[in-house]
Amino acid sequence: MGNDFNDWQGDESKGHDNMLLVVHRLLRGRYILTFTLAGILAVLGALAGYMTQEPVYQSFGAIHVSPRITRVLYDNNQNTSPKEFSGLVSSQVGYLQSNRVLSLALESDRVRALREVSGLYTADMIGSGLDIRTNRKMPEFINVTYEHIDREVAKAVVQSVIESYMELFGDRENELNRPELVNTLNERKTDLEKQRESLTSQIRVIANEWSTDDIGLLVRNAIANIRQIESSQIDLQSQIDQYEAFASTEGDDEDQQEMSVERAAQIDQMMASLLDKRIAYENAKADLESAGLGEKHHDMKLVNSAITNVNRRIGERMEQIRNGEARVPGFGTAGGSTSLDELKLRLASVEERLKAARAAQQKLGSADLEIRDLIASREQVDGKIAEVDERLDQIETESRVQEFTEDSKRISVVEKGVTPMTPSGDRRRKMAALGFVGGGAIPVVIMLGLGYMSKSVRFSDDVIMGDSQGVVGMLPDLGESLGDQELAEASAFAVHQIRSQLQIKYCTKGHGTIYEVTSPSSQDGKTSLIIAMGLSFAESGDRTLLLDLDLIGRGLSIHFGHPNASSLVEAMGDLPSLSSLVQPTDFDGLSILPAGFGDDVLISRLSPNVIGRLLDELRTQFDTVLVDTGPILGSIEAGFLASEADGVILVVGRGQLRPLIRRAVEQINGVGGKIVATIFNRASGYELRQSTGTMSVHFSRQAARQAAEAASRTGPRVGPVAGTLFADRIKQTNGNEDGSNNDSTRAG
Repeated sequence: MGNDFNDWQGDESKGHDNMLLVVHRLLRGRYILTFTLAGILAVLGALAGYMTQEPVYQSFGAIHVSPRITRVLYDNNQNTSPKEFSGLVSSQVGYLQSNRVLSLALESDRVRALREVSGLYTADMIGSGLDIRTNRKMPEFINVTYEHIDREVAKAVVQSVIESYMELFGDRENELNRPELVNTLNERKTDLEKQRESLTSQIRVIANEWSTDDIGLLVRNAIANIRQIESSQIDLQSQIDQYEAFASTEGDDEDQQEMSVERAAQIDQMMASLLDKRIAYENAKADLESAGLGEKHHDMKLVNSAITNVNRRIGERMEQIRNGEARVPGFGTAGGSTSLDELKLRLASVEERLKAARAAQQKLGSADLEIRDLIASREQVDGKIAEVDERLDQIETESRVQEFTEDSKRISVVEKGVTPMTPSGDRRRKMAALGFVGGGAIPVVIMLGLGYMSKSVRFSDDVIMGDSQGVVGMLPDLGESLGDQELAEASAFAVHQIRSQLQIKYCTKGHGTIYEVTSPSSQDGKTSLIIAMGLSFAESGDRTLLLDLDLIGRGLSIHFGHPNASSLVEAMGDLPSLSSLVQPTDFDGLSILPAGFGDDVLISRLSPNVIGRLLDELRTQFDTVLVDTGPILGSIEAGFLASEADGVILVVGRGQLRPLIRRAVEQINGVGGKIVATIFNRASGYELRQSTGTMSVHFSRQAARQAAEAASRTGPRVGPVAGTLFADRIKQTNGNEDGSNNDSTRAG
């Protein structure tokens, strides 16, 4: 049993902070296979990585971009240092990397001759190995390099790329006196002069049509005339409106009686003025009142007098309007009277004149815009002609220097391409190392993935438990023989230690203690454990009973030779007759209460009350009762016992699924059960030795003494407890009669 394993948690628990510990848990049990496969694949990966690579050779070429060349008179792009010289150099790098240059280089005689060796069939294949960059310390140099496993191919590609670049783009920067350039400029000048003559002819036609080329003056005069006509139109319309308003006021006596001051103000200017004065005086009076002045104040008297005076004048004017004495002035050309029809005829005439004036102004505006556009276009053409003339003069002057000096070249080839003599890089060792690491990592990753995805429990600290797991222990997988003396004694010691801790923590004086022994599923080894635990309790002096309540499996009853025992379920209803069913064993202090043959069909009679009365009766007769039930997830009696027993001993076999363990714990807790011990069964011998701590050291040091003592014994060779635990296996090995099933005696 291991005190070192007090935290059996799986990957659903809080986890481990130490990554190495996590890796160890995932690979544990697979180390030999993992490292064997890792070693084989690492060697294969290293060989594959080394053999897939070949040394490469790098050819080198260089191009020089001069910041400036010799100047005669004019400053131009050739003989002045550009403001963005780095941009100029970068543009040349772009030319070198362009698809036009690479395609032309691909079709060169050098590259085509080596095509079978180089394997270069597209421009992209050349570009993938081509490295073009500038020198930071000497920015006017462009370095061109190419790597290939064949040195001649590397040299041919560099030379072809540089030659193709110079053919396509280099001459543009170097030759100012090219005949085609001058011819192009002269043709451009001729076209511009023809365009200028055409524009001048169009301007002349428009100017002759209007007898002047200053059409803007005519437009301004037309606009002034339109404004004058519009003013006359507004005056006539106002007179017509006043005439109609006055006529409607004068024609109806009832309307005259009902006419208000406000309506009179709309048609009579004098009335409107008087009304405005009254409003102003009333506002002034309101201001004086808000200032706190009374009616007797001098200013208030003046305002009241003014209001009285203006009201009198308003009344007099209204009387004149009602009596017909007032007439609306201003009708007619000289202030005299005229008819409404005459005013309307004059208004119609003015509107016709206004329409004609607007049409003329619009036509003048269109002509003015047209002639302005033509003049602006002619000025632009004149500017372009001047630029062409200046460019021709520059070319004629500056190009003469190229006949006398090499300094006139902006771009020159410094190195066209050299033949590399030694490899520039050998990646075979690097790829071998990568292949070694990659090949070795594949099985490790696979094994880690298998360990991570596996849902089965392989080691004791993989077990998934709840918050309380009670006493923790483990039993080994002894296999089919007892050849490992040390492991057998360690197993016996583990059983004793589990028993001792249960007695210390849970046994009470005055009445017996009842433990249920169950598991998440069958084949976890709980029957063999309950036999070993019963022997240990009996040897410690406790009156121990093994109660078989696994009504379906009945492994405990069959093991002790009671396959046809009387019905235990029927005896639960008559407790005084229960003592007759208790059977002794060959070991002092250990008894068994077997399950009856056919009790599986009577399982429906079980209930918490029946189980509770049975356990209460057994507590009075025995110090320790170990109850063997079916799996907690697959039997009825296990749930009853979990809630009624003093504690549950949960047996988890190696290979058990984590979800089943979790569900078993949840079901025990759900019915009110208490897990007092958790036993990991069929643990490896190495894990058991590590968990027992100093005991494994003790067994190792005393191995010779134990072997001598075992040879001299006439009884079991591994001590009373372990010898009893493995008695059935020894009998089977020696050929003694025993018709019981030995499979339940496995400790793991």
